[in-house]
Amino acid sequence: MNRHETSAARTVAPWRRLGWVTDWGRQGSDHQKVTFLESGHSHSYGINNEFDHGAFVELGIDYSAYNFTDTSIGAYARGGAVLWGGDRGTTWQVSGGLNFRF
Repeated sequence: MNRHETSAARTVAPWRRLGWVTDWGRQGSDHQKVTFLESGHSHSYGINNEFDHGAFVELGIDYSAYNFTDTSIGAYARGGAVLWGGDRGTTWQVSGGLNFRF
């Protein structure tokens, strides 16, 4: 294949990501301060100082539709969940988009 030829091969690749996540408040502080710029008033909100941990699982697919020398164009779709411990339950997420690699 010469430098300016395109590849007819399209590729489909699975995607997976596994991880451990945590959510915690700012260390050394038990509140978050918000200041309104126009009025100058501020308010402090209490935050949860407990640590929450969970397992992160994401699955998806990557599809490369066009290959030209070192450039490819494709699309991807992914979805996953964070399975939190305790009473917090599950957080779901979905994403997708276009890839341009060069």
